[in-house]
Amino acid sequence: MALEILDRLRIRDGKLGYVKTADDSVIILRVAVVGVTQRQEESPFGIDFNVTTTQGIAVYPSGAVASQVKDRPMVESPIQAKDGWERIDIADKAVAYEEVVYTDRKLGSYVIRVEMEPLMVARNLRYRSTDGSPLYVVKWITKVYWTELKETPQPAAPQRQASARQELPI
Repeated sequence: MALEILDRLRIRDGKLGYVKTADDSVIILRVAVVGVTQRQEESPFGIDFNVTTTQGIAVYPSGAVASQVKDRPMVESPIQAKDGWERIDIADKAVAYEEVVYTDRKLGSYVIRVEMEPLMVARNLRYRSTDGSPLYVVKWITKVYWTELKETPQPAAPQRQASARQELPI
């Protein structure tokens, strides 16, 4: 059964996203589709899916910001830091996405695209993470779209060319 479930999903495309903050730090964004199940067969959008995703970030602080926290207390999770949070402006950003092809014998094939769009960033310079970085938290939204994957039309059979031996009318 597990193999059958794995065969339903195929990764088609994907791209890391990023946030460049006003303090010149860079935060890499990643979204991945973990599972897809049918919610209902009929909806205003055709079929409706439950799409299970996971998201994550990796922080690459600027040198100036990293030096500010080198002697700060370490916490294992940003959730542990209750004080010291400040919002920081987003200078630039790019959406992360992943596209998968979901195939079901009965329903057909669908391209499902999940996007992770960053909205806000907060940082904390009173603590440092286990890798020595300042603490950053990103607020994002996850957008899910799907379209039916139509069969690609087969090219027309090539027409037979006249053989070299065929006589041409003169």
